[in-house]
This record gives sequence, C-alpha cells and structure tokens, in this order.
Amino acid sequence: MNRRILPKFASSPCFLAVLLLLSSCGLFIDDDVRVARASSALTAGEYQAAIIDLKTVLRNNPQHAAARQLLGRALLLNGDVAGAEKELERAMELGVAVEKLRVDLAWAKAVLGKPNEALALAEINEAVTDNDRYQLLMTRGLAFVQLGRPADALENFAAADALGIDPIMPLIASAQVHTESGEFVEAQRFLQDALNRVPDSPNALYALASLSIRRGEPATAEQILQDALDQVSLSNEERAVFLELLIETNIVQSDLEGAENLVPELASLRPANDAALRLLRGRLELARADYLAAIDTLSALVRENPDDLRAQLLLGAAYLARDQLGLADTLIRNVAIVLPDNPEANVLLSELRLRQRGSAATGSPAIQPREIGVTDNADWSRRADILVGLNQTRDAGEIDIAELDDWVRDYPADAAMRAILANASLGTGQFEEAREHYETLNLQFPDQPILLNNLAWSYNELDDPRAADTAARANELMPDNANILDTLGWIQVSIGNPGDAVTPLERAYELSDQLPIIGYHLAHAHLASGDPDAAQALIGRLLGDPSTPAGLRTEIEALAERADNR
Repeated sequence: MNRRILPKFASSPCFLAVLLLLSSCGLFIDDDVRVARASSALTAGEYQAAIIDLKTVLRNNPQHAAARQLLGRALLLNGDVAGAEKELERAMELGVAVEKLRVDLAWAKAVLGKPNEALALAEINEAVTDNDRYQLLMTRGLAFVQLGRPADALENFAAADALGIDPIMPLIASAQVHTESGEFVEAQRFLQDALNRVPDSPNALYALASLSIRRGEPATAEQILQDALDQVSLSNEERAVFLELLIETNIVQSDLEGAENLVPELASLRPANDAALRLLRGRLELARADYLAAIDTLSALVRENPDDLRAQLLLGAAYLARDQLGLADTLIRNVAIVLPDNPEANVLLSELRLRQRGSAATGSPAIQPREIGVTDNADWSRRADILVGLNQTRDAGEIDIAELDDWVRDYPADAAMRAILANASLGTGQFEEAREHYETLNLQFPDQPILLNNLAWSYNELDDPRAADTAARANELMPDNANILDTLGWIQVSIGNPGDAVTPLERAYELSDQLPIIGYHLAHAHLASGDPDAAQALIGRLLGDPSTPAGLRTEIEALAERADNR
C-alpha cells in the first residue's frame, strides 16, 4: 500500500490520539475497504497480502460471505488448494450462489483428485465468459484424465486451446495425456507446437525434458534442462524445479558426481529443512548404495511428514536393499494400498514378494502376490528399470530365471516382471524364450521403442527376417537413442547390408560417447562395406582405450587380423 502524506495539521497531538483510537477499534479500515484492497492485491498477483487482509476481515466477521469467497480464490492462486476448497464451500453455505464460485471450486476439486465432483460443477453454458469457459474446459480435461478417459480430456484441452486465452498450457496438458498413454511422438509434437508459440517457455521446456526421460533419453533431457538453466530467464522457484529434475536425470544416468555437484545451488534456493531437498538427498544416498544414510535421512522425513508417500516408498526401498523385509513391507504396502496403480510401489511390492517367497511369514496377509498390471503404455519399462536397479549387483546370469518363470506363469499380467525375465533370457542367450516374452509384451504394449529394440535383437539372433523392420520401427519412435541405433546398424551388418549400417552406427557411437562395443560394431561395418582403412583406424582407437573390456578386446584383435588381411 502506498504511504499516505498527512496534511500539516496531522502532527497535532489531538489528531494523533484520535487516529490511534480509531485504529485500535478496527474502524480506520473497515471490512469492505479491506475486501476491496484484497481484490486489488489479487489482481496484482500479491496473494499473501490479500490473504492477510481477508483473514483479518473474517476474524472480525466470520459470516462475511464475499470475504470468504475471495479468500478461497486467494488460497487457490497461492497454492493452498485444500484450504481453498474449504473456504469456497463455506462461502456457498453462507449464501454465495454456486454460479459465482463454481469455476474456482471445480478446479480445486479436480486438483484434489475429485473428478466426479469437479465435473458436476464444471458444466458449461452459453452465459459464461471466455475466461471462465477456458478454465472450465481445463478443469474438465484434468477430471477426464483422472477418470481414465484420455479422448475426452484431449477434446476439452483442444477446445480450451481454440479460445486463445493461454497459448501453451492446453498444448502442454495434451502432451501430458499422450505421454501417459505412451504416445511419445504425439506428445513431442504438442510440446514442439508450444515452443514454437513461446520459444523459451519454462513450462514447455520442463515438460519436454520430462518426456525425454520417459522416452528413455536422459541425455537429451539433461541437455534441455542445462540449456534452460544457462539461457532462459527463470524465477528462483522455476530454477529450483529445473535443478531437481536435472539431479534426478543425472541419477538415472548413474552420474552421481554430477548430481552431487548440483545440490549446493539447489540448497541455496530452498530452506535448509525443505522436504523436497531432503527427499532428494535421500534419493542420492539410495543411489550411492549408502543405505544407512538414506534410512537416517528418509526416516526423519517420514516422522515429520507422515503423509509423504514418496518418502515412505524410498525408505521402504532402502530397507528392502538391506533385507530388512518387515520394515520394508510395512512402508511399501502402505503406499500400494493408498496408490494401488502406482508403478514404483507395485514393482517394489513385486520385489518384496520375491524375497519373501519360501518364507512362512510374510507379515502381511492383507496383500498377497497378485497380478500387478500397468495402467498405461509406458509404465512397463519404467517399472522394469526400477527392479533392475534393485538388482544392479546381479548380472543376467545371476538372476534366478526359473524363479522368474514361475512368477510370470502364476501372474501373467505382471508386465514388469515379464520384462525382467525377457531381459535376463536375452542376456543369457536364451533367445527363443526372450522372443516369446518380448512378443507377449509387444501385444500388451505396442510401439514401445525399448521393447521393440530388444525384440529386434532377439529376432536377429534367431535369423528371423522381422529383425530389420522391427529395429527400424524402434528407431522411428526413438530416433536419437544410441542403443536403438546400434541395434539397427548391427542388424544391417548381420543381414549383409553393411553399407546401410555405417550411418546409424556412426551416430550411435557419437551419442554413446564412443562406447567400445558400438565402436566394435562400427569397425565391423566399415570392414564389411569395403573400407578397411576406416576399420583399422577405429580398431586402433578401441585397442588404445583403457575402458575397452578384456573380453571385447579379444574380439577386436581378431577383427584387426581380418582387416590386415584385406
């Protein structure tokens, strides 16, 4: 509020006494003035100032319906959605017509995960303004997402976009629907449209980075996030959110040093006791296999925030890693009960049940091993990755394939476990079994690029002519993935088309930071396509690379002899 310049006589002791008296009685600024001032503050984006004024009014007059309604809106805009819902419903009880508050209340219901209540409020008639129509359409879209009706969600987001109120949020929302359905190409198209409209949109860039992670392209996500942090004007809160995702991306890529190096900047943007920051520290400790430290960090967080399901899940994973199955069981089961379709909770539950098989006492008769399916077209790979991470000390040959076979036979809908079994079969040379499992997964979850890549590799090992087309489809869905490009190129070498293999293998070698195994495949392609000089140059580089594994080095030396004889 602007400072008032008092007239000359205001210095009079009598005037000051009267002023103080009026102020102490609460009459100097009456309720209606405060409400009007709060309304102006909301328009200016000063949400906290509005909340203070409105709460002052309601302390003096709890029945002030207009203040109650406006407080609901202020809390909604300030991020306190549960508080907003409460105040808006109280305003309705005080006689405010539902038409005046249903836009805000419907959105609050949707955000709080009450889609049916949101839809009941979010009916659209011809009388609503374009701004209200936009908000109601976005609300309806969110509610339909929660109800598992993606087509209806997309229809409402498209209608919201057509109004031209916000140039990018309906596009980002549509991209999210496609992402959750595993339709990554469509999702990227929407996000690219958003960035064409607003090139440096933090929301669109963040969504694009998140999509890249879901597509199995963490390096791409890392580049997007780093470029945004370096080049885009971000608020402190936006910068903190980008840093959090970048740290997660580094963890996914096993770049724990890179993740650790980002923590100090994030800490400077967050309070020392910030729950998200502490959760991330626990995540890092878990990734470093420092399970005791992770347990200390996460157990304290759970004590202080008993409703934090993410902290519970990570703490359960830490106990599971230490084979403290009873403690793990309590935490993981709790999350699985509250969030029955959460893929991370279900895959941890699968791992827990595997550990407990053969034990008479699971300690948890309420949830028994069950057919744990997945809810969308992308979850299987994410869940499989989680389970692989828990077993990172074991290679494919050490995984009990027979036990996994038994599990999948008993619970055929457990796609994550079938993916583990397929990968283990592939890693141990059981290509027919791998092919069978990958084909089953492909029927359940079509157009998954990583799945198609592994299926193509299985086909190639079995001399199945479908290998090339399957690899090409995987590459079409995920064009800049080093592993997929390597598979595509190596299959071309295997079927006698080395000239078609060089380009994808060169790209794969570049994207993988010159991974020796891909370099070996590329050298093969050069040699087979009649370019022994290029092959020898690459072979020399691979043999001089100390990171080249001993077993692969033997294969490269044999290839060198062949090149010398050309």
